[in-house]
Amino acid sequence: MTDKKKFLSAADILAGGDNPFREVVIPALTVDGEAGVLRLKPLTARSVLAFGTKMKDVVGSDFGVEQLDAMLTLISESIVDGDGARLFTRDEVEKLQEVNFTVFTALSNAVVAGIKQAQGDGAEGKGSGEASGSASPTN
Repeated sequence: MTDKKKFLSAADILAGGDNPFREVVIPALTVDGEAGVLRLKPLTARSVLAFGTKMKDVVGSDFGVEQLDAMLTLISESIVDGDGARLFTRDEVEKLQEVNFTVFTALSNAVVAGIKQAQGDGAEGKGSGEASGSASPTN
């Protein structure tokens, strides 16, 4: 018996493969007394690399406006509704700066955990990917 390998084409790679949405429980946000759930879509390489570049500048210094903007952008690109459409409008993204810091941290942790899970999933196709902090995956 011969194992048949599926070699990827350029079209396969550009299509992004099977990258499912993730659902993450956010205990800091409750609805009717129960912890809320976010739906996160896989981020693009451009989004993650742009975020990483801006965050690299913060090492050894204070978290600045550019880093806040980078995190807000990443949150807005990642959190989607049940149909996979962005949850926040551009105006609402700006308002995220005014939410309770515990909530902002929970959203940030969920998005960053998604990036870490994607890094772990990369070559293997599977990863443990538990969200850290105050967010945890539902699946």
